[in-house]
Amino acid sequence: MPWSWPLFAAAALALPAMLWAKGFALVLYPLALTCLVLWLALVPGGVLRSYNQLGDYSYGFYLWQFPLQQCVVLARPGITQPDLLLWSLPAALALAVVSWHLIESPALAMKDRRPR
Repeated sequence: MPWSWPLFAAAALALPAMLWAKGFALVLYPLALTCLVLWLALVPGGVLRSYNQLGDYSYGFYLWQFPLQQCVVLARPGITQPDLLLWSLPAALALAVVSWHLIESPALAMKDRRPR
């Protein structure tokens, strides 16, 4: 599969529309999402590779996203998938940032210390 800016742009533009679609478009959602994720992972260099300069928030995001989504679903029964994403994503990112700077980064700084 050729990895190109036009393919990335088409998938990025189609993805939000597919969230609200039904039927065939919903089947295409995983394909578009996969295309976006692989492109972001495999494209060499550029601005995309500098995302990690402030800290590695991936583990904190992984850790907090699911519990936050469960809280949102409990607080707002019947919430749609796009609304769930809009409610939980910023909160999970904020917790991931706090988790990195207050827990993960200091803990990693201590990993090479020898016990006394």
